[in-house]
Amino acid sequence: DDIEKSTKGCAGCLMGHFTSDIKGGVIAKNTPSGIFGYMDQAPNNGAEMQIAKSDEITCGEAQILTTIDATTPKYYNVQIESINLKKADNGKNFVIRITDKELLSKTGGIVHGMSGSPIIQNNKLIGAVTHVFINSPDRGYGIFIDNMISETKALSPAA
Repeated sequence: DDIEKSTKGCAGCLMGHFTSDIKGGVIAKNTPSGIFGYMDQAPNNGAEMQIAKSDEITCGEAQILTTIDATTPKYYNVQIESINLKKADNGKNFVIRITDKELLSKTGGIVHGMSGSPIIQNNKLIGAVTHVFINSPDRGYGIFIDNMISETKALSPAA
């Protein structure tokens, strides 16, 4: 495993490796809310999932879907601790805390490389991981899927 664990005061990271020289899309915009763009084709290895509007999200249990073993995405348990329903364009719409013992053991919490990991609650996509709290790496921020979709709709088609 190529994982540098997070510790208080130091965010760890996943050390990824590119496995292909094939271009898969275009990055059109890099914002405080994340990187947005277009894929040449949708991935065909995942199941479709409903999305939740921001007002459907509640504090409590949820999961993130992330890959830490270099091959297979896996669901890990988190808690949504607080929600900010005000329009925020900084990717900090709600706070999550990693509660999954396996994920905490392997990563120490949220690490660089987990950004963009989907967050699921009640079998609906609610958003994605955006930030880690440096002094409490088991906690971090998520962005609402509503905000991600709004950002994507604001893009003009790639040339």
